Amino acid sequence: MVGNDYLLEFDWHVECNRLYNPLDRLDVTMAWKEICAISLLTIVLMLSLPTVNASSDALSDLKASISAFDDPRMDTQDLAFYLATHGFDASPRGSYVEVHLVGQVYKLTPNGLAPGLASIVA
Repeated sequence: MVGNDYLLEFDWHVECNRLYNPLDRLDVTMAWKEICAISLLTIVLMLSLPTVNASSDALSDLKASISAFDDPRMDTQDLAFYLATHGFDASPRGSYVEVHLVGQVYKLTPNGLAPGLASIVA
């Protein structure tokens, strides 16, 4: 090889060794694992937050529905019907109405002469 050809060939070998260095591949693999772990934790956190918010929103909606107006003549059948027509899973159970909200069960009793339609017992 003539002078300059040797330098070009040498630089090419240096560049190839730099591109295919196994330690560089290890750094990329570690960075990829860190990115995957952070992404997974973020997804888990994002999936857990809406359920907490949904249950509090549903309970707020229920409280707003039962405090909207007063009806002293409303019994458990009427209360269950009113709640069912407003999108709640409500069933009359003797002296109370059972309402299922996001995995929890609430018992409501009609208020009679007291303000609001019902009181949340449990």
